Formats: sequence, C-alpha cells, structure tokens
Amino acid sequence: MRVVIDVMRYDKAMWVLLGDFNEVRSKSERKNTNFLEHRAKRFSNFIKDNNLIDIPLRGRIYMRISTNGVEFSKLDRFLVSKNFLQQWPNTHALVLNKKHTDHCPIILKEGNVDFGPKPTKVFDEWLHHKEAPEVIKVAWLMEVKSSNLDCIFRDKLKNVKAELRKWYSTSPGKLKAEIDELTELVNNWEIRAETDVLNETQLKDWMDSRDNLFKREKVELEMLKQKSRFKWALEGDENTKFFS
Repeated sequence: MRVVIDVMRYDKAMWVLLGDFNEVRSKSERKNTNFLEHRAKRFSNFIKDNNLIDIPLRGRIYMRISTNGVEFSKLDRFLVSKNFLQQWPNTHALVLNKKHTDHCPIILKEGNVDFGPKPTKVFDEWLHHKEAPEVIKVAWLMEVKSSNLDCIFRDKLKNVKAELRKWYSTSPGKLKAEIDELTELVNNWEIRAETDVLNETQLKDWMDSRDNLFKREKVELEMLKQKSRFKWALEGDENTKFFS
C-alpha cells in the first residue's frame, strides 16, 4: 500500500482502487465480528489523505459472509479519485448475489440507461432437445386475440416463448430451474440474515438450502463434463483439460 500511495501522489492520472481491503470504516459495516476503531480510523484517513472517494454500494449491505452464516462484513469497495468522478459523475457501484465464494461480487457502473422493454429471448439450449420443434409448432398454432399482422406475429412469438419456458421448466430444464430456485432461496436467506438474527431452525434451513444448491450444481457440472467429452470425441476439442 505504501508504494501505491507514493505513486498516486506523483501521478495525476485517474485512479480506481477496488477489491477486498480487509478493513471497514465504521462499526455498522460489521455484524457479529470484532470492530477495531483504530484500524477503521487509519483506513478512513488513508482514503481522505489521498483524496479518494468511497463509492456507495447498492444492492446489499455486506459483501463478505462467513461459511456458517453468522459473520458479516463490508470489506469490498471501490475507491476512485476526484477527477475520475468528474469525468463520470453518474458512476455507482452494485453488489451482486454471491454464489461460490464467501464474498459477493461488486461491479462499477456509469449512468442509468433505459434500453426499453427486454426483447424476447429463446436460449439455444432449448432448441437442441428433440421435443422442442413440436413444442414450438403447437405454440405457434395457438389462437391470439390481435388482428393487426404485426401484433399477431408478436403475440405468436410470446406464445412460443411462454410454452418453451413451461416445457423447459418441467422437462430437460428441471435441473436448471431447481438451481435457479435454490440460488434465489439462498440469496434471500443471506439478505435476511444481514439485518435479522436467525434462530437455529432458520439457520439450518439456510445451510440446508446452500448444501442442496452445491449438490445440484455438482450434477450440472458433471453434465457439462459429459458434454465436453462428447464434443471432444467428435471434434477433437483440445480444451477438454479445462473440464478434467
């Protein structure tokens, strides 16, 4: 850190420092963990002395959650120089839901652009299954209420999307649906635990959900391994070591 400080003082470039600083700035940034005021003050002084700005984080209160679901800390953050913020005044940071580590990922974004309604999406993997063409055919022939040709086409696409989602959630996509549901459940428990004290039953439900998520993801990983090896057998894919 000493080297970083020296470089920053002699270089007028824009600066963005990010990551796990392993320190907090106030007692409110820790829950069920030791807070050392002198260390927090030293960290805040480092930010002030170097004219850095601590970008507020949206989405979650804490970034680091212990494996037992008891300890919470705000250790990750973005520190930017004032000239960076002058160049991009609408910059903000967002905390994403964590998945495989004990830290939530954070991203730095600029602006708040509205791109309008989301387009209709159909995932390629849906179309790889032999049942998909029949599902699409039945959905396309479903009756729509619109009379305008453009609207008829739009509504037919909506029917196809809806029927594919319904089919995929109950057939080949059941595993993915389970993973998505468990991921949402685990994240909801984490968010609740940030502000509430969970009792033993609630904590057990959280840990069980997390264990089930890991198990389902392991099954998904095994499926990906099988797909990669099958591709290698047909095409001689040289990247299969990545999955070994």
